[in-house]
Amino acid sequence: NQIRAPGQWQGIDLNGATAEATVLKGILVEYAVDGVDWTTCSVPLESSEIRYCSDQGLQISDDTSNPTITDVETHDNVTDGLYVYEGNPTLVDIVSHGNSRHGIYYSTNAYGTATDCEFRNNASHGIYMTASSGPTIDQCLIAENGSWGVRTDVGCDPLFRDSTISDNSGYGLRFNEPYSGTWSYPRMERCTVERNTGYGVSYRRAIRTDAYIRECTIRDNGGGGIHLEYDCDPRITSNIITGNASHGIYTNSYYSDPTIERNIVAYNGTDGINRTGHPGSPNILHNTIYGNTGNGIYLVSGGSGTETVQHNI
Repeated sequence: NQIRAPGQWQGIDLNGATAEATVLKGILVEYAVDGVDWTTCSVPLESSEIRYCSDQGLQISDDTSNPTITDVETHDNVTDGLYVYEGNPTLVDIVSHGNSRHGIYYSTNAYGTATDCEFRNNASHGIYMTASSGPTIDQCLIAENGSWGVRTDVGCDPLFRDSTISDNSGYGLRFNEPYSGTWSYPRMERCTVERNTGYGVSYRRAIRTDAYIRECTIRDNGGGGIHLEYDCDPRITSNIITGNASHGIYTNSYYSDPTIERNIVAYNGTDGINRTGHPGSPNILHNTIYGNTGNGIYLVSGGSGTETVQHNI
């Protein structure tokens, strides 16, 4: 009997133009190093299963690798279910679960789209992206991961659309931009962010005015609904923010100037909207705020910040 263990063979390496006539369909890859690795080619993969690899389940290795990957399950790999370095894959109906690190890792100028995918029950983040990556995440489920549902670092500009981020340990989404001189503009529309153990959505710093959260439902998270730290200027419009354990919207650090407009902010565990202790000039307009345990709107000014607060009920 053969003893099976991750890393017993290299996996399927697709490299260059000689691979372009290939189509992979209905395959099972297991106990490899990397299950399937694309380098300078875009061979499609569909209706397959990748599992028990000692490194990545699927790896897309450069900016000329743009495969379409459809109806694939990648699971129980030692690092990530999928790893994208400078590639632009089209991912449809992918299930990435049970991996020892992330469901998918977008690294260094990685783009592409993920549609109708699930990134769940991974040991770390469901989605992790860094170094100016900007994929579109559409109609996906990011759930029950061992750390944050989504983490971005260093100038990432993703779009999340019609997706659910739920039941993750820590933040639902944390746009974790360090101070690098790069401003980013993550965008969210029509998403549901719920039952995460920390804040639903959190911005660390350097968020541009063309970033937005709109028409989302952010509810029942173990921290607050939306959290803004340093220099965060997104537009937060037409959302339902309810039932979160702390503030509905909380800005607690320097020079954040968000526009908070036409939201319903209700039944949160402390204040509906709270700005504490540091300069900043938020615009708080036309919101409906009720049923919060603390104040509807609570602003503590520090420094030279000013605010516009009009037409809220």
